[in-house]
Amino acid sequence: MIKYDYTLKRDEEDVIKTYKPKKIPSKLPNLVYIEGPNSSGKSTLLHVIALGCHGIRNSQIKRSLQEKIKNILDSGHQDISFKIEITNDDNSLELVSEKKDLKGNTIVLRDGTSKIITSDQFQKKYNLIYDIPENPTKRLHDLTDGIKNMQLRFDNKLGHLRSHLLKIITDIQEAKNPQKIRAVTNEINVFNENKTNLKKVIDAIEKRLKEVKLFTCIKYYIHHDKRIKELKEQRKQVKKKEAENKKTKKKISGQAAILKKSISDEIDIVETNYYEATPLLETFFSKGKEKNNWSLWKKIIVKEELAQPDIKQDLKYVGSHFRDLLEKEFNKQQKEGGWQEATVFREIIEVLESYENLKIKIPVVEVSISKFIDILR
Repeated sequence: MIKYDYTLKRDEEDVIKTYKPKKIPSKLPNLVYIEGPNSSGKSTLLHVIALGCHGIRNSQIKRSLQEKIKNILDSGHQDISFKIEITNDDNSLELVSEKKDLKGNTIVLRDGTSKIITSDQFQKKYNLIYDIPENPTKRLHDLTDGIKNMQLRFDNKLGHLRSHLLKIITDIQEAKNPQKIRAVTNEINVFNENKTNLKKVIDAIEKRLKEVKLFTCIKYYIHHDKRIKELKEQRKQVKKKEAENKKTKKKISGQAAILKKSISDEIDIVETNYYEATPLLETFFSKGKEKNNWSLWKKIIVKEELAQPDIKQDLKYVGSHFRDLLEKEFNKQQKEGGWQEATVFREIIEVLESYENLKIKIPVVEVSISKFIDILR
């Protein structure tokens, strides 16, 4: 049953009128036929029921009809309030939709337990079918055509059913024929004989299949057993090779450590030689045309030069240049005899250095030993 009530206030220019359902009963059974003249409230009642059941958001309702439903709620010249109750056959409450405020747009739809039902929840559980034909006479013709087509479909189905039943009756009648029974019996016997023969064939195939499975298992067992032995031997060889590699690695690591230390010692020797040679080279090459080479020599950082031999090669080239100059000077001194004189002076200096701190003067020159050493140097 549908129980409803609504109040509609409409501004009709010179006066505001209030409309309430008077010509249609406020309680309607589940299936009802409403007939009445124009402006008796039929459309308004249907619009209000659709509005209360989220009809504005129902995509199955025509857009033109949705606009009419929405016009009741959003129109500027009229306001509405309503309450609709829908009950089941056992008088239990199913739905309650209510709009209390005439001016507001809030519509609350609840189920029988007073739980609010949203538009999505309503469409999942219920189906609101609402349609007002725009052209009723044409729709009536379409309706009769639809009924006619439906009757034709049912007639066709009944015809197929009649044909099917006649075939079944014919089959039953023929089944009582003794000749038919004997023919079917013979077919059954042939079938049973074929079934027995096929069972024997199946048993033979299953026996053969069992033998093939056993043979295959033995074959694969032998194959994989051999493969496992091969893999174990390979594993043994790999471990042996791994042990040898560890020994070789250890040996190479030891050699590398020795080589590294040797290289470090060599670098220290080169660095020591550099610092020892620098004061001596300064005496000969810090001035004159070798001044630029001397400046390069002083800026050399030995360890960086040796660490980056492909990039920094000043030590190599400047050192080679100074070595060549010193060899030329050495050869020249040997030819002029000055080298022998220098050798004699060096030997005398080495002897006198043992007595450098004694306060003794050298005869003839009348100078101290330390002063005489400086002169010889």
